[in-house]
Amino acid sequence: MRPATTRILAAVAFATIATPAAAQPVQRHPAHMTDPLAAKLDARIRATETRIAAARKADRISAAKATGLSGKVASIRTDAARNVKAQGFLSAGESASYNRTLDGIEALLD
Repeated sequence: MRPATTRILAAVAFATIATPAAAQPVQRHPAHMTDPLAAKLDARIRATETRIAAARKADRISAAKATGLSGKVASIRTDAARNVKAQGFLSAGESASYNRTLDGIEALLD
């Protein structure tokens, strides 16, 4: 009985040691989420995308218009992420510019 227990413990110890910490999955957050302006912009982008979908569903805008507006929103998200990756943060000027564009999109939805 004792040799079987020893083998089981050895197998458990080996499995634990054989898996280095670097090989274990780590949940990482996108870099833009650490920047407060980028996080606020991301929340605003998600809200605008929801409004576009709701306007399309209610037939207040055409499918082509919804696709165009969604493309503009996607380009804002991509540009903001690129700037954050390059600079490490989203500047106030960039944030203001993106928010003005989102204001224009939302004005079309009203």
